[in-house]
Amino acid sequence: MSFPFLWINHGTPDLESVDKCAEVFLWFARPVAEHERAKVMQGCPEPLAYVWGWGESFCYFGSRGDSYDSTVLYRYAPRALVQAHESAVAARDFVAARAAMTKLFDAMPAAIDGFVADLERWITGVHEVVAIALFWGVRGTPEDDPWHQDSLARFGDAMRGRLSTYAPAAKSERQTLGWIKSRCAPLLVRTKPADRRSKSNARGRVDAQDAAMIAMIDEQAIRSLPRRYVSRLSHTERALLEAGSLAHEYLFDGTDFEARLRALAPATQLVFLASYAAEKSRAIERLSDPTEYVRALCERVPEEQQRAVVPLLVMMASATLHDTPAFERIVAARLTRAVKLVLLALPHPRCRAGTFARASRYLRWARRPGDALRVARDGVARFGERPVLLRALARAERAAERARR
Repeated sequence: MSFPFLWINHGTPDLESVDKCAEVFLWFARPVAEHERAKVMQGCPEPLAYVWGWGESFCYFGSRGDSYDSTVLYRYAPRALVQAHESAVAARDFVAARAAMTKLFDAMPAAIDGFVADLERWITGVHEVVAIALFWGVRGTPEDDPWHQDSLARFGDAMRGRLSTYAPAAKSERQTLGWIKSRCAPLLVRTKPADRRSKSNARGRVDAQDAAMIAMIDEQAIRSLPRRYVSRLSHTERALLEAGSLAHEYLFDGTDFEARLRALAPATQLVFLASYAAEKSRAIERLSDPTEYVRALCERVPEEQQRAVVPLLVMMASATLHDTPAFERIVAARLTRAVKLVLLALPHPRCRAGTFARASRYLRWARRPGDALRVARDGVARFGERPVLLRALARAERAAERARR
């Protein structure tokens, strides 16, 4: 079957995926004239008809605030159920309101069906106004949907050139384009099939397709670089882990891992090595001298990106040790490597007191109380009597005292 344009996430989303927020975008086959934009937006289904952001050849839009699920329900559930709930709320009859809301939520599957039908009707009409190259739809749709599967198969050929050559004109357009690229990148950075691997690639050389992949991976990683220590379970950590996973897709294609790693920008390599994807694949252990490799890598990071070096070294050390909320317990056998990685951060001019405290803690865990005490004292000498350092110092002193007994 031939489909008129790419539609990623075509089909009916599952009930659990219809939550508070939805963000989608359209990419057109040609630039959209000003007078055509109103025609495109006209009739957009209400759950997605807000926060429009336009570029010359694309538009981003989605739900208003945290209203995606409620708007789907109120717009597409049977009108009698909506009115029953509204009447109960207006009468301040909260018992009746709860009962009416329960009936409303029971109607959510039918409401989703109505929303999907309305969305398909609108998209078909938009394609008649301006030819669509790609519609990135709402999440939660079936992976085996034929239109979605056909779009995945054709995605690289259809979108790689458009995304790599598009030149945004304004800051707002650049920001929206960055969001679009972050969604598209995992579909563009794909492991090469075995019959497409050339001998030159096996030796680590970069062909044109690799160069395009590398450029996209570097762009995503550099956009995610932190300015300060990365809090776990934060938006910053999520962006870094997504960039690391993207690099993983490129690196592990069955050819020379280290050669492909070296093809990435230094900061991108650090982002990858700090990620859970690298930890899961034991990537750092594939390097002949991991500590020296990372040390040299840090020196090669450009000055304008040096702010990210210490946070990434801390992430790398803690992920290596499993000293993060993602794991139940640390892996004591990796303490030596984690210590070496975190010690690399201490001479850095952007190192902070907390990193000295972490290094002291890891040294205590490695049963090196004398070194733990020395690092804690060095931290106090450099930063003064910060609470985090005083706690580290006290613990190191107690550990050193126990060792002397």
